[in-house]
Amino acid sequence: MARKIFDVSILRMTFVTGQDEFGKAKTATKKFIGVKEDVEAAQLQQFAEAYASLSTHALAATTVTAQHTITQ
Repeated sequence: MARKIFDVSILRMTFVTGQDEFGKAKTATKKFIGVKEDVEAAQLQQFAEAYASLSTHALAATTVTAQHTITQ
């Protein structure tokens, strides 16, 4: 029987850093590797807001990606 084993989670925060010559938003991403598997969405949101408050750039998006290995 196949099993899904947690490997790692990555929190990515995307900040708007300005605009290019065509008016399109320029962005920068900060990532945090090693987020615990059982962390709550509210905790991630609280962390992202606290971190973003230290930046001069606006927070545009926060995403979490979990990576798993499938074994037999």
